[in-house]
Amino acid sequence: MKKVLSLANRKPQWVLLAPFLILSATFMLIPILNAFYISFFDFSFLNPTNRTFVFLDNFRNVLADTVFRRSIRNTIFIVFVFVPAQLYLSLLVAMFINTRIKFKNVFRTIVYLPYVVSPIAIGAIVAQLFRRNTPLVELLTTFGLDNVTWHATRPYAFWLVVLIVIWTQIGFFMVIYNGALKEIPEDLYEAAEIDGAGPVKKFLFITYPLLRHTRFLIVFMSLIVAFQLFELPYLISTIGGTSAGSPSNSTMTIVMYIYSRAFRYNEMGLATAASVILFFIIFLLSLIQNRLERWKT
Repeated sequence: MKKVLSLANRKPQWVLLAPFLILSATFMLIPILNAFYISFFDFSFLNPTNRTFVFLDNFRNVLADTVFRRSIRNTIFIVFVFVPAQLYLSLLVAMFINTRIKFKNVFRTIVYLPYVVSPIAIGAIVAQLFRRNTPLVELLTTFGLDNVTWHATRPYAFWLVVLIVIWTQIGFFMVIYNGALKEIPEDLYEAAEIDGAGPVKKFLFITYPLLRHTRFLIVFMSLIVAFQLFELPYLISTIGGTSAGSPSNSTMTIVMYIYSRAFRYNEMGLATAASVILFFIIFLLSLIQNRLERWKT
């Protein structure tokens, strides 16, 4: 047995990584390269053998499409609302859970449950709650909002998508913060209490600085979630048999645009061109986030 282990340890590193490299090439690298290749063709899965090389025309047509530009604006606006909300709301929830409260596990389960529930169930329940003349919508009219069906009315449909996404994702980021908070030594808080520091000062000078790397991780992950939104916006916009992005493309996201072009209009060339643009957006954001984290450290 010892001889077998010693022989395994003598193997080159690339031999040990071979299964991982093969799987990565099969399910990641090859599809990515194929997407880049298809983006230069006028291509449809209905007739895959009939493809025309158009070079950069797909990219020009996508960038000139008003629906795609609208999806970019919608997604960027979601990013500016969703990322700060997850960065700070999930931190507040995690800190509340880490306090000495009763029924802590019950509260944690309630917050995390929307993340694991099926998006179809979430969309159906929320759509019924935000219909016209429901008690919740009538309550919101006291704050100056209109008594309308939210998923069928602009701009309420967009804000309904934003609220649902924040609500369903906050439990996941709460778990990440919760793990990071448990790694902070209790000795630091005890020393701060001896020096007369209150809860606010302990948060500002101990908790918040030590969560710096966790905040960078959450910003990066929430950016990816925001740019890849599809299920919930698609479910909300297609309630009642309406088209994706309804009403008037106010809920259209980049991934929903890619899906519509590929499987509704059978324009795979345009869809892959849009996916390549999305790939470079996420890649650029990853580089910026990595550089900022290195600069901060």
